[in-house]
Amino acid sequence: MKNFHLSYLFTLLIFLLSGCVTLHRPNEQLAAVLSSYHVPQETYDKMIYEREIDYSDIMNLEKSKVPTSITTKYLNDYNTECMRERMKSEQEDMKSDQEWERTQKKFAHDAKRDFKKFEKRRKF
Repeated sequence: MKNFHLSYLFTLLIFLLSGCVTLHRPNEQLAAVLSSYHVPQETYDKMIYEREIDYSDIMNLEKSKVPTSITTKYLNDYNTECMRERMKSEQEDMKSDQEWERTQKKFAHDAKRDFKKFEKRRKF
């Protein structure tokens, strides 16, 4: 029985790890362009895996003479994706805030009802 659990756990672990690997596929078209301009490895890795680039990365792109249009497009695409994620997060926060307000109102309503019942019982 222990072998069954271990094999099940091992299989599950393999599926989880393989799923993580497929989530971050590199942008092959961008990789080809960046390698043709001999962009430094750190900047190259950040961009093909669609991570945030900083000022030093932009300077690396400039030194490698990558066209400004490519850098601008990457920044616009990345910022657009970040904004979508931020908006999605804010919408989820708003939903949870609204649910909390509903719960508080329901609790207050139930508390008033229960207090009235208690008062009626005390009178008898």
